[in-house]
Amino acid sequence: MSFFADNIKFKGDNISTVKSYSDFAFIHESGSSATHGVTFRNVGGNNNYWTFYTLNGTGNMSLTRNGTVVGTFASDGMYTASDRKLKQDVEPLTPVLSRLLNLTPQKYNYIASENPEKSIGFVAQDVKKHFPELVLDDPMDNGEVVMQLNYAGFGVLAIKVIQEQQDQIVSQDLKISSQNKRIEIQDQTIVSMQTQMTNLLVRISSLEKQVKR
Repeated sequence: MSFFADNIKFKGDNISTVKSYSDFAFIHESGSSATHGVTFRNVGGNNNYWTFYTLNGTGNMSLTRNGTVVGTFASDGMYTASDRKLKQDVEPLTPVLSRLLNLTPQKYNYIASENPEKSIGFVAQDVKKHFPELVLDDPMDNGEVVMQLNYAGFGVLAIKVIQEQQDQIVSQDLKISSQNKRIEIQDQTIVSMQTQMTNLLVRISSLEKQVKR
């Protein structure tokens, strides 16, 4: 679809585009991303679609997939939908420290980039060996597979590792405290034995003096 006008306007049930904020602006009605916004849908038969919708109240931009919010773009960052009502089969994360230590941070250049500065990160194939949950390897429509990483998930792993290390510290502190108590008891026992020995020597010395008399 091509446009060759300086100031294009369209009117329809749900769209109104005018040249007002930039060279091309799309202004949608207020309601919800289920019925308004900018939707992208493939001509294929799976009927999946993504919609961008600007919230009237906050000005944030909501991104939805098939009518369900998956994230929001705000002026202070990007947020991923994480409401409990959107989740099922929730379970605690198993220990990750040993697996995380097997990851190798790398420096590299992207083949398609002209920037000579190296990027830092991980290689998806390496991460998949230890954390397949963080790797997306769905094939493109042309059959090509390009592995992608959920880098936000590494923040969760970092928190989990901190918790594991804190548990280890607490465990070590308890062991040290227990050992210190045992040492304290032993020291008290030694002092008590030394006191008893001193008293015994005093009594023996006293008896020896009485015998000599």
